[in-house]
Amino acid sequence: MKASRRAFLTGIAGLGPAMPARSVSAQDARTRLILLGTGGGPRPRANSSASAQVVVAGGGLYIVDCGDGVARQLVRAGLSLADLREVFITHHHSDHDADYGNLLLFAWTAGLRTSVGTWGPPPMARLTRLFFEMNAYDMKTRIADEGRRPLVPLIHPHDVTRGGLVMRDASVKVTSALVHHPLVAPAFAYRFDAPGTRRRRTRSSRWPAARMSSCTRRSIPRGWTGWLRASPRPRT
Repeated sequence: MKASRRAFLTGIAGLGPAMPARSVSAQDARTRLILLGTGGGPRPRANSSASAQVVVAGGGLYIVDCGDGVARQLVRAGLSLADLREVFITHHHSDHDADYGNLLLFAWTAGLRTSVGTWGPPPMARLTRLFFEMNAYDMKTRIADEGRRPLVPLIHPHDVTRGGLVMRDASVKVTSALVHHPLVAPAFAYRFDAPGTRRRRTRSSRWPAARMSSCTRRSIPRGWTGWLRASPRPRT
């Protein structure tokens, strides 16, 4: 008797224990910041992960930077890749963007069915297109074999070239500011404002709820010293 590839994989998947990621929509409605990786530099290390953070808000995941292993770190944090909503890249150093495309691909294989906006310095649109070209065979095969809807129409890349409003939805408002990060230009810090977060007003800030994730700590714009309470897992 012949078994299909899908049936075979489903069968062996049931042989071992599984720890499915929880959907954030099933959790409390607090806006949270989770530090997925705080390691510097592109060299892989045994006890740390490259730069990546996630803001959890309104049942969605807002990723800031995609260092190596970001998808795995999201799963370790108990979050569902299918809840990916927006991705922000601060600058194009490999320890900040190496897994950008992989995050999109793995979220798709984990059940992503909704649109995702991606934002960052040029050439975000070109990087996205080239990644999809590189993985076209794999995606075509999975669409035919697993019945998935195409990934490419779900992803909407945007080149960010100046500071100011980046995007706004019902859960967050994201604003960017240019930062000095030689020899990389442009480079950005992203500020998140969301309802239900702790508030702290800085002397030069015009917004009562400043939320900041930056590519470098050496040149944070004045007034961008607000914060979100960070969840401790997984800080590696």
